[in-house]
Amino acid sequence: MKEPSSREIFGYVKDLYELGIKRPGTESGVAAEDYIVRKLSAFEYTISSDEIPVGVFEYDTAQLEVGSDSIALYPYVPSPFTGSSGLKRVLAYERNILDDNFTGSDLNGALLLSSIPYGQFRYDDLLNIAVGYHASAEGLRGIVQEVTWNTGAEVQFLTATAEMNASGVIGIYPSLNASFLNGALEKGFQQLCDIPEQQITPFLYNPLADIMEARPGPTPAAGVGPVAGTFLIDIAEEGAEVTFVLEGKQRSGKTRNIAVELPGESDRFIIIGVHHDTMWSGAVEDCSGCGVVLALARYYREMGVKLPVGLRFVFFAAEQYRDLGVREYIRKRRTELAEKLVVDIHVEHIGIEASLLESGELGLTGELQPRAFFVTPDCGFEEMIMAIVRDHDMERTVVMNTDTPLGVPTDACPMNEAGFPVISFISAPLYWNAAEDTLDKVPYDELSKVSAAMIDIIDRLMQRERR
Repeated sequence: MKEPSSREIFGYVKDLYELGIKRPGTESGVAAEDYIVRKLSAFEYTISSDEIPVGVFEYDTAQLEVGSDSIALYPYVPSPFTGSSGLKRVLAYERNILDDNFTGSDLNGALLLSSIPYGQFRYDDLLNIAVGYHASAEGLRGIVQEVTWNTGAEVQFLTATAEMNASGVIGIYPSLNASFLNGALEKGFQQLCDIPEQQITPFLYNPLADIMEARPGPTPAAGVGPVAGTFLIDIAEEGAEVTFVLEGKQRSGKTRNIAVELPGESDRFIIIGVHHDTMWSGAVEDCSGCGVVLALARYYREMGVKLPVGLRFVFFAAEQYRDLGVREYIRKRRTELAEKLVVDIHVEHIGIEASLLESGELGLTGELQPRAFFVTPDCGFEEMIMAIVRDHDMERTVVMNTDTPLGVPTDACPMNEAGFPVISFISAPLYWNAAEDTLDKVPYDELSKVSAAMIDIIDRLMQRERR
């Protein structure tokens, strides 16, 4: 029986990556689902799936016209289209509409410009509340990382916008951890005119939308980088009029949860889960996780031994739409999960760390992106996972309980919220949900190490179930 190798796993990663932008319901998204089905069928599994309706919104034009110039925008998907002529409005700047001291404002149909308070996290805080961590993680002390994906902030931000009677909103996407952008919003445009925009091309989600009903959020919304944002602040303070254009196509589509199962000696089972959608081509997030779970499915199928409990490999849909696939999976199986689930193991994001250079480009540091296991307390997982982190020399890995203020910032979040036990593995690089998530950021040799650690977790859980 052949254990998963980095060559095997990277082959799956590359195949999925080359399918392109795998957003739910799109042609490339369906192609990724079909690829996973073909691979699992080749391993001689019987496939089951849940179809989930989704609205598909594709933006051909997303820009702000300022005189004869235009500034590219990142649309909050799905936001309503403006029509090809756009919204011609006065640009009104509010520094931070979520500040505790902000008392609100009636913009009377103006176009709002404001900073998006995504926030930061300090690795010191992470280590101080951890169950434990690999010795190499001690070197993370003093490091502060910008949060480049925070749905909670987006909910507050877009809700506040709608309440201010704005015709639309342009959010200034946060400057990242680079000296040339520190305090960018405090400086004038002239000092920044020769500075390149940061090389982070994000996917921004509009959490006020109903994606299953194909209803966009209430207000046209988009983001802009900090250098362009600083220019817009300058002209907003002069009362400039601009034209906001979001134009494209909308249609109905479907996405799928894809699952296979190896029955065990009892009717209890372990889920090994991952999400198959990607907001860009998504080499790290989450082709890397899909590659590991495909390899694990092949490995255990070829083992040919009936285990104490079953294994259910699930490729979840629409993670970027607030974990829609996992939530639908729970909704349809809540009683079964409550009675028979041993634990939900999630695998997400195996990547190389990157930092923002003074050129505005992302540069690889050569280090593994710091990562964490989030584990349900009082289930006996903490000691087991710490032993596996040590035994497999999983560098820069932190072990966290699920009951800290961080909760479970992964695709396993709905499982944790529903009260089911989880072991969730994830990292959060700067290029998370960004176009810059490319194959060169996947650490080849680490793929087989993570796979071996997951096999060790499953084997130890099986030993517990035999008792």
